[in-house]
Amino acid sequence: MKILVNDHVIENGPDAKFVFDLHQLPVEYTTDKTQAVDINTTSDHAVDAQLHVDVSWAFEYQYDQCKKLEKYLEKLPDNTVLLTVASALDQHPRVVHWDMCFCRTKAYYTQFPVREETQRMWWHDQKCFISPDLRSADNKTKIYVAPCQTLNQGDIERKGWITPRQQLADLLAAQFSNLGYLGNFNKDKSKFLYSQIDQMWIDDFDAGTLEQETRLPNYVIQDGTRSWGYNPPHNAYYTNTFISMYGESVEYGNEFMVTEKTYDPLVKGHFILPVGICGFVERLKQKGILFPDCIDYSYDSIHDDYKRIDAWLTEVQRLCSIPLKQWKTYWDQNYELLYQNKLWMYNTPYPQIDFNLLIQKFGKS
Repeated sequence: MKILVNDHVIENGPDAKFVFDLHQLPVEYTTDKTQAVDINTTSDHAVDAQLHVDVSWAFEYQYDQCKKLEKYLEKLPDNTVLLTVASALDQHPRVVHWDMCFCRTKAYYTQFPVREETQRMWWHDQKCFISPDLRSADNKTKIYVAPCQTLNQGDIERKGWITPRQQLADLLAAQFSNLGYLGNFNKDKSKFLYSQIDQMWIDDFDAGTLEQETRLPNYVIQDGTRSWGYNPPHNAYYTNTFISMYGESVEYGNEFMVTEKTYDPLVKGHFILPVGICGFVERLKQKGILFPDCIDYSYDSIHDDYKRIDAWLTEVQRLCSIPLKQWKTYWDQNYELLYQNKLWMYNTPYPQIDFNLLIQKFGKS
């Protein structure tokens, strides 16, 4: 399969070659627009191609993205397909879902070998993606990890909406700051979480030493922006706690998307307490992810967005009020569940798009 790609990719930006490498297809990449190709991934629709494939929407999300892309298709040739990281029940057949976040997370943690010319998105170093062993809870001293990047609060499209992660950050900071690790550098410069590579010399199970560090992480530039892209928090935060609490990237609406906010803590061996669209947890169960009985996920079925967030925050408060001894019991009782969730990422195959079928259905006649 011959695929036309851009001759230049923005540093740390989306690269179409990454998509096709993960499909493990025998391909030939070219930047020569004068050639006839099977698939064109550039924005130049004058190219002689059987199918035009725009992968950019698989690397970013906007609310109601599937609907917006269906409208966008009206301006494009009929042999154009748009990949999207989101999925919807009434999705247009030429708006094709590809779970980039799962693929990227799995690829990084398993050291997937991309081609030499392929750029990984928001990649800094393989050492950022190390999965710690799953051990007993005997030495755990805190309850939660809560990475809450609230930078996007002012950019949301829904008037008056306060993101769940902002509400979570405020709640934990006010009532339970000593019970876990809260990351919210965007709002409070003292609340940052070191990445794995930033403190490589600290053992995965040495949270005590990690807590004594006071210098700013290396991945933070002086103006407060991030320079290293996708960098999960250090393993020691996870091995010293039981559960990850977070708001997913899509919090309301009818479109489903899972990001590294969910996938990272599963790889790290954590219970998870996510909030997203109504039915988000149920969709995760359908994917094969396991959930313990000791956590109340009934908030997930509440259709009213505001009531669902309130119920989720109530469960956050309940869980943070549980004694550490009881948490250790929950951990021991659910050790096999946590282990199976760690294996889930490794055992679940990369989702594959049948590009040959797309060419047959929508390609240039």
